Amino acid sequence: MFAATLILGTPVLALSIENWVFLWMLLELSSVGFIIFMKSLEMSMIYFLTQTFGSIMILFHLVFWKENMFVLFSISPYFLIIGLILKLGVVPMHQWFLNVGSKIKKWALFMLMTMQKVIPLLLFKVLLKMGVIPGVALLSAIFGVFFQLGVYNLKKLILYSSVVNMGWLILLSSFQMTFLLIFFLLYSLMLSLIVPFISTHSAEMVLGFMSLAGIPPLLGFFSKLIALKPFTIWSETWGFLLLILSVINTFIYFRVFMSFGLKAPTLSLHTFRKPLWKIILFIQIGFSMIFMII
Repeated sequence: MFAATLILGTPVLALSIENWVFLWMLLELSSVGFIIFMKSLEMSMIYFLTQTFGSIMILFHLVFWKENMFVLFSISPYFLIIGLILKLGVVPMHQWFLNVGSKIKKWALFMLMTMQKVIPLLLFKVLLKMGVIPGVALLSAIFGVFFQLGVYNLKKLILYSSVVNMGWLILLSSFQMTFLLIFFLLYSLMLSLIVPFISTHSAEMVLGFMSLAGIPPLLGFFSKLIALKPFTIWSETWGFLLLILSVINTFIYFRVFMSFGLKAPTLSLHTFRKPLWKIILFIQIGFSMIFMII
């Protein structure tokens, strides 16, 4: 109960805070809660060491900046960037994220991909200028997609997908908070419909990945649409590039499904009569209709 309170409460509290010191304190509390929640000594140690190193990098930057240490001032932003991308688990410091995520239980995995990302994203928004963010976001979005080639393990596939989506979220952090929150909430909802079935080759899992890929009229299509609006206004090239990457990602997902033999018979009329399918479809299409009206 204590761990769950820290994991869920600190990101919610962080949404109302802009002071980097308090955000950093909440980030550390959230990390402590997640370490307790994992209940795996080996994975907890890996997570603890990576988060500690990330925090040290962030503090180095802030100390150099506050104390006006001009000799190190020019390189201090690199400490900040390293610290934040390490905490987020994005390219090129994503390996710990893959190792930990592939060996923890389902709901710990869900928390790792959602709630543990909130405060680092807010720190991106507060501490980094627009000029740095696109490079970090593009690196994660491009390499995250192509790292999925040759991956057939569903847990690793969803982890690489998280790396890609973190690229989108990092870029959104430089725009209005509304875009960031909506995309993050929709992404979290999609993950909540995938994670329970991640160890199966079920039709429910296929539907979840189809939504994550952005297939209309499912929920993921509208999350991509919402994100692409500010991207294309800011830079048409960026918007087009991210759209192409989404198409490639969709191809990768379908290739994996076909390798498992998840073809038309799996998605038969009998399958759609199952109560769980009705609930998932209602959630996906229901939210999609809401965003169409908006």
